Amino acid sequence: MATQRGPDGSVRLAISGDIATLYPWACIGWVQTGATSNIDQSDLDNLVTAWESAFITRFGPHINSNTRFQLCTATAFYGGIHAAHSNKNLTGSGTGAGAGILDTAASLVVSWNTSVYWRGGKPRMYLPSPNASAMLDGSTITPAEDTALTAAANSFHNDVNGFTIALLAPIQHGFVSFRSGNQPRPTAQFFPILGANIHPRLGTQRRRLGKWKA
Repeated sequence: MATQRGPDGSVRLAISGDIATLYPWACIGWVQTGATSNIDQSDLDNLVTAWESAFITRFGPHINSNTRFQLCTATAFYGGIHAAHSNKNLTGSGTGAGAGILDTAASLVVSWNTSVYWRGGKPRMYLPSPNASAMLDGSTITPAEDTALTAAANSFHNDVNGFTIALLAPIQHGFVSFRSGNQPRPTAQFFPILGANIHPRLGTQRRRLGKWKA
């Protein structure tokens, strides 16, 4: 559930599930749409379907089969004070073969490239339960996984920018900034994403293990 309001026309999307039926995970993203003053519920439902389909298609092979996809949600902001919601129950699991890493703090890190930068980093997506076969050692992914995941992330980005959903068009993949200069923005601001890089070391949101590559 969104705890902060995005700009009009923006949509917060989240896909979530569990690892080994025990440990919850979620990946969150944003798009900007042309629906700034009103939104059609069927269009929002179609956006949820398109988002989860692109996510599972592109990232599913990099997420171990012990990881389930259970829910995709969207919150769309429009008209200054309004919000619309859509939820879709999911079935299925990651398609990564072999053993998976069951440490819920361990994740593959997609660094999204943008034209803006703040101290503290860039927008990132943390993918759960990497395949053990993708690891070079206890903390670094193989060059082959780096290459494949980079291609998958950029394909996902292009998929999202290519969505054609009636009154939501045009749709642009990006992120929302809620603060600037260590102060809350009067109105949240959307910035487009330009592409993706992959950090070669497993990431965690609990601690920093060194300087990020991208």
